[in-house]
Amino acid sequence: MTDWNFYSKRRNIDLVNLIIINNIESYEQLVDLLKEKNVTAPEKGLFQSAYAIAVPPIPTTRKSSPKSTAKNPKQKSPAKKKTRKKKTSG
Repeated sequence: MTDWNFYSKRRNIDLVNLIIINNIESYEQLVDLLKEKNVTAPEKGLFQSAYAIAVPPIPTTRKSSPKSTAKNPKQKSPAKKKTRKKKTSG
């Protein structure tokens, strides 16, 4: 059997891309795929780190309380007109 390191360098493919391309979801699927190709599988720890990169976990969103929306928001008073005082003649 061919070693994984030799196979990956020769084929110019890394474990992350192999996982993505073949939709691999478990280490056993990887072992079966590589066994068909007559390649020894990498260590399970290497698979787990590559799988974490290839298939990132879905971020959980916090349910925030709905923001209170006022039905009758305070209306601003209209801006006062600023006028200059007239000069008195005298």
